Amino acid sequence: MQSLMTLDELVAVVLVESRDRLARNSITLGQIQRKCLEAAEDLASDLMGVLSSVAGLQLLIPTLQAQAALIEPADEELGMWTFVREAGSDIVSL
Repeated sequence: MQSLMTLDELVAVVLVESRDRLARNSITLGQIQRKCLEAAEDLASDLMGVLSSVAGLQLLIPTLQAQAALIEPADEELGMWTFVREAGSDIVSL
């Protein structure tokens, strides 16, 4: 049986895919939560319960803060986040 992803791994996959697919540089915490929940259906079904709750939304904040190479807070309330894009970089593969 294949092991499921951790929350950190799932968030990293979602951030890379979102950064590479979205033309805009920012994304809301709620959009990140929704994308993580959608990805968890296939990649980490054990995280679906927590991700669909308010507690899961709060759990995402320190997880996002730990992903400083991919994303950084765009406001003090941590409701908006900005993707870190390297100049001249192409799609990053995991």
